[in-house]
Amino acid sequence: MKRYKTLLFDVDDTLLDFHAAQDQALDQLFTSVDIEPTATVKHAYATYNQGLWEKLERNEITRDELMATRFPTFFKEHFGKELANNSLNDRYLQFLANGHQALPGAREVLEDLAARDYELYIVTNGVKFIQEKRLRESKFEQYFKQIFISETLGAQKPS
Repeated sequence: MKRYKTLLFDVDDTLLDFHAAQDQALDQLFTSVDIEPTATVKHAYATYNQGLWEKLERNEITRDELMATRFPTFFKEHFGKELANNSLNDRYLQFLANGHQALPGAREVLEDLAARDYELYIVTNGVKFIQEKRLRESKFEQYFKQIFISETLGAQKPS
């Protein structure tokens, strides 16, 4: 029986609850600009944002375009608000970096695999400082031999 010794993990919705982090960050961001963060508003943003990330993965837009346009376009289309700069994106990213809620059982799985001498690696898309902070604050980074983040490597998964 063949036994794998090297295992690759994603971060979002594999180890950490991205939806909880995003929900928390959107609550903080929308509240900071006097927009009520209703479920409808957050769902509309999540749908819009997911579409942008899919375009990025298909190389239809660049990462810089995604970051520069997502909030100005979203707020213009949904609230008629013109944003002169991208400070909301920076603020959102800071809020998002604070979300490091572990998924149920994630820590136990990592502890078990580490105790059995598996080599564990992270392979993730996303923003470097956010993923690093979330892994550090969740205390998950200690389990991994190396962390590969698409922003650092200059390629999106699955490339």
